[in-house]
Amino acid sequence: MNNNHDITIFIPCFNEEKNISDLVNSWSNALDNKQNIFVLFINNGSTDNTLELIKNEISVIDNKNLGYFHVQHNKGYGYGILEAINQDNNSHICWTHADLQFSADEVVQIVEKYLETKDKIKVYKGTRASRFIIDVLFTKLMSLVGFIFKGYFLLDINAQPKILPRSVFVSISEWPKDFLLDAHLLYECKRNNIRIESNKINLLPRLHEDAKGGGSFKGKFNLSISTLKYFLGNYAKY
Repeated sequence: MNNNHDITIFIPCFNEEKNISDLVNSWSNALDNKQNIFVLFINNGSTDNTLELIKNEISVIDNKNLGYFHVQHNKGYGYGILEAINQDNNSHICWTHADLQFSADEVVQIVEKYLETKDKIKVYKGTRASRFIIDVLFTKLMSLVGFIFKGYFLLDINAQPKILPRSVFVSISEWPKDFLLDAHLLYECKRNNIRIESNKINLLPRLHEDAKGGGSFKGKFNLSISTLKYFLGNYAKY
């Protein structure tokens, strides 16, 4: 893939057929007159009509800043992102979710802020605002666990977007192929003294489809257990 843009935004989509039309259109509108940003929708092994809908929406809109990447089998949230990144050549990388809980306009604003200082080696991330108290408690608990077992305080680990230079990406090894992709990025940045800059972003209600990560209580519990195993060094990344 040779996009010749400053940055590629990777958006993994797994069984998101009800969101695709709104998703693609919102990103097309957010990218209006922004020729330096490319958005790549990743069909991450969906078993519904996600891939066909992505193709159709992109074809109808005919926006040269939009593209898609197909992963045949779902092997995890992180797997889809990593596969797409390894096929891309842009100097800067961003990933975010497809569930419409993070406004495309707000993500683009953070991306543009990052690009203004792209000569400095740093990572940008979102910090979620307007959240339920139970979600805030889960997040703070995971941050505390990270500090206890790793010695670093990782703020709002799963907030989106994540934005980084490709040079940082290639310097990090053993990327997890699931939702711990975010925790691994932040931990490795802390461990290697790479500056992390947080930017507040509003968390919008999810309109369609089930949450794929920590959206439900069961999801939060499972993600918390996986994160704890990661911090304890007992997590199998592959």
